Amino acid sequence: MLIEYGKTIAYICPYCGRLTKRNITLFDLPPEGACFYCGDEACGECVLTVRHKKDKYLFEVACTACDDRHKFTLKHSGFWKKQLAVLSCPQTMVDIMFIGEDECIDRELAKQNAMYREAEEEIRSTPEIGIYFEIIRVVNELSKEGGISCGVCGRKNFDIELDDSGVRITCRDCRAEAVVGITADSLMELLETGTIVLE
Repeated sequence: MLIEYGKTIAYICPYCGRLTKRNITLFDLPPEGACFYCGDEACGECVLTVRHKKDKYLFEVACTACDDRHKFTLKHSGFWKKQLAVLSCPQTMVDIMFIGEDECIDRELAKQNAMYREAEEEIRSTPEIGIYFEIIRVVNELSKEGGISCGVCGRKNFDIELDDSGVRITCRDCRAEAVVGITADSLMELLETGTIVLE
């Protein structure tokens, strides 16, 4: 099977929210590695880095959903052969990077946009869901602004997960945690204090 060394990658900038699509060839992934930037010149942040690891590509992607950087590996051959590969945030399952043929990526993005529009309609008709997404937004903002800290060890390394109890934030160093319940009261408290302290 003849492998074509040309693909499209698409990724969403967590700093400004812009979707960047870019056609790449083998020469865009040199042995010394590469960085791919937000397509908005006013932003220009490095969103995605690629390194080589034996017969694999190691991708590190800045996440739009949880304010972390996630690592993914794909074999060289699989990267160039696949019609579509979608990389998702392991904590929230939100898709953050797309690799493949241009038409396949366009179809996938159109499908996801339709799903997001449906979700927005549901949010408008169900206040509880609106509170849920607003709490996630506020927690992510606090994370970026340094408003989350550990009251036990004082460090600021943590994981953010969604579960049945709400938004769970866990210190990576000492495992202290805080859970933000999905209620209007929790949202008001977050907005008023502007901080989350893990205990």
